Amino acid sequence: MAELEQRARSQLKQAVSRHILIGDPGDRVVQHAQAIKSELVVTGPAHSRMPGEKLFGSTAARILRTAHLPVLSVRRRALDAYGHVAVSVDFSTASREAVDVAQALFPAAEMSLVHALEVDPDWSDTDTRKSINDIEVAERAKARHIAEREMASLAGGAGARIRSVMLEGRPAAVVADFVERERPDIVVTGTHGVTGEQLGVIGSTAESLLATLTCDVLAVRSVK
Repeated sequence: MAELEQRARSQLKQAVSRHILIGDPGDRVVQHAQAIKSELVVTGPAHSRMPGEKLFGSTAARILRTAHLPVLSVRRRALDAYGHVAVSVDFSTASREAVDVAQALFPAAEMSLVHALEVDPDWSDTDTRKSINDIEVAERAKARHIAEREMASLAGGAGARIRSVMLEGRPAAVVADFVERERPDIVVTGTHGVTGEQLGVIGSTAESLLATLTCDVLAVRSVK
């Protein structure tokens, strides 16, 4: 612990205090962070420790389930400030708050808003003149139009510093593919989305990102 404290002082060039807690780390870290009015909790990776162990069994994931402040799961040794930040967005309240937090924490970084287009055609259309392809094309165009409007709202007046990325597929797979291709330094995600997850649940997309991504992940729980 003393060695870690010394290293932190050397790297951060500011005061560092040491706190030793007794009890379950998943519970005590969150309680202590609230008590000292911390604005961020930093943990190691949220990968499972043993084959077959669920992500929720890891300390990092249990911290995330109960923390009402942002939780940063670190994968790599920091070499510099985050230069490229990707934010997973589904246009829910949680993802909008994730964008706000990302902009506040990383004002100088290039930012990519990554959205998964999930095309779900309405097969109840009774117009028999429409082919399956016509219905799918129409639904895809509708989904893209809505996404473009929402993306413009999220980007606001940030201009060229924020770019919109829309790819078809499931959210976790789309973000993972983006990370593999573009190599962002960090992914920011809301901890629940349009499905209305209850307190203590982080949501399947956030869970998958925490378990599988190779870059750092910042999870932001919606306060609404």
